[in-house]
Amino acid sequence: MKKLIFPFALIAALSFSSCGGGDKDTKEVAEEANDSTFDDTKDMKDEADAMVKAASLNMWEIQYSEAAMPGLVTTEAKELARMMIDAHKKVGEKAMAL
Repeated sequence: MKKLIFPFALIAALSFSSCGGGDKDTKEVAEEANDSTFDDTKDMKDEADAMVKAASLNMWEIQYSEAAMPGLVTTEAKELARMMIDAHKKVGEKAMAL
């Protein structure tokens, strides 16, 4: 389990870092870092790649919920978007704490 902490922390840190600048997105950067870290251990690399995808999807949920907020009309839709944002940010915070 301790072997997973560094890769997951690296993935989370890269995924939740600044979205601007550079030609590569954070997912590509994290995957490249994982490739160099796990040269000989396919299972760990596969697991780290899965975590990159999970972190990317988590960020996607936050970004799209935030983007939808201005166009939402009903209170229920706004509450759902806010719930999605809050829940996914909490997941990101927990991931960073590992």
